Amino acid sequence: MKNKIIAIFVIMTLIAISFSAAQANEINKIEKNDKISIEIGTLTENGASEIETFLLSEGQILELETFFAAISQKMESATSWEEINCILDEIPDTPGTLMDIINKIIFKIKFMIHNILAKFKLYFNRGFIVSFGHNYKLNPFKKSDIKLMKNFAMWRYSDKALLKDRTVIFKMIKDPLGSQIKTLKGMQFGFMVNFIGLHIHIARKFPAHSTTFFLGIARYINGLQI
Repeated sequence: MKNKIIAIFVIMTLIAISFSAAQANEINKIEKNDKISIEIGTLTENGASEIETFLLSEGQILELETFFAAISQKMESATSWEEINCILDEIPDTPGTLMDIINKIIFKIKFMIHNILAKFKLYFNRGFIVSFGHNYKLNPFKKSDIKLMKNFAMWRYSDKALLKDRTVIFKMIKDPLGSQIKTLKGMQFGFMVNFIGLHIHIARKFPAHSTTFFLGIARYINGLQI
């Protein structure tokens, strides 16, 4: 009798393990198919902000991150506003479901650059920044990461292995075709005051890295490579 009870217990345990494994596999499939939220925010000189939210698959997010990495890397080679405009003009159209979103981002960037050039005398003493990187989202209850960008904002990219994380800071000077350039790669920390521009945030649950991309001008910008 005792042996029968043990045998039944073993069989039930094996069934439970098989069921748990199947359930876990199903959950993993669901998680892989889950859509990820992306916030695209525009902040203007009068402090107003406009935020659009999209839901994308993991594959689409990876395509978008590749796009961000390419822009920030190319910006590192720019030495003037003219070259910045050339880099933006050379960005090819992206086929597929991401085309509308990327074209929307490119349009916002070009519109902002045009606005800065039109008011160069107003902005020549400010800094221009383009930044792409990864960090942990430690506060899952915060509705938006863009509201903090209006007056004082900090960024911190935490993973030394992610060498594609990059921030390029242009210090504007009186010559509209000139600039002083500072580049930060990998782990870094920085802050800026009175940011105007485009800010994009892709929030992932811990322990996955969230993604940040922003491009614009600020009254003061500084950062440190760790």
